[in-house]
Amino acid sequence: MSGRPLILRRANASRKGGPWSEHDFDVFDGRQSVGRIYCAGGRPDGEWFWGVSFQLTGKKDYGRAPSLDEAKTRFRTEYLAWKAARRPPIIGTMTADQSPTDSPGSLFSIDS
Repeated sequence: MSGRPLILRRANASRKGGPWSEHDFDVFDGRQSVGRIYCAGGRPDGEWFWGVSFQLTGKKDYGRAPSLDEAKTRFRTEYLAWKAARRPPIIGTMTADQSPTDSPGSLFSIDS
C-alpha cells in the first residue's frame, strides 16, 4: 500500500440492489474492492465480521472482532501480509509510523 488508507464504503453506495445495513462496508484500496467488514448482528455493538476478498487472495482470510475498530485493524494486518507475500516491497513506500498496529482511524477513511 502506498501510504494511503483503505476506504470503507457503505454497501448501499458500492453495491447494486438489496437492502444493505448501515453497518455493512466494502473495503477498497484505491478503486479496487479488496474485501468487506460488517456487523454480523446489524447493530454497531454486535460482533463484526471482516474478510479479505477470496477472489483476490485465493484463500480464506477472514475473522470476527468485538468492534469495528478491531475488525479494521485485523483486516488491514491480513491484507498487508497478503500484499507483502505476493510481491517484493517497494522501498520507501511505507514509513515506520505506518504499521498494521496503528490506530484504526488513521488506517481507514469512510466514503459514504
